[in-house]
Amino acid sequence: MLKNINIGFLDRRVTIQNQATSKDTDGFPLEAWSNLFTNVPAAKQYGVGTEKENDGTNTPEQQVDYLLRYHASITTSCRVVEGGNVYEIHAIDELGRRQGMLLKCKWYGNTTS
Repeated sequence: MLKNINIGFLDRRVTIQNQATSKDTDGFPLEAWSNLFTNVPAAKQYGVGTEKENDGTNTPEQQVDYLLRYHASITTSCRVVEGGNVYEIHAIDELGRRQGMLLKCKWYGNTTS
């Protein structure tokens, strides 16, 4: 059985965003990211980092895991924003019985604008 998450280790503050679709003035679909949760306490752990060449440019790729308390509305279609960096969520592991969640993310060198 998993013990409660020690909130002392949740030393980062992140924003969870989901993609919202609306229509512009001409009726065409317009996709934008909106904040689902802001100022969420989380713990961050770095994984393997690599660099790949794509169309003649080097693109960094960093695996990052975020541990946070359980939120049912966070899915793999969401993303994590921390310090201006955007992390795509690739997998989610539920910890315990909805006590916490581990977001397995990747950063591709992209930032918010």
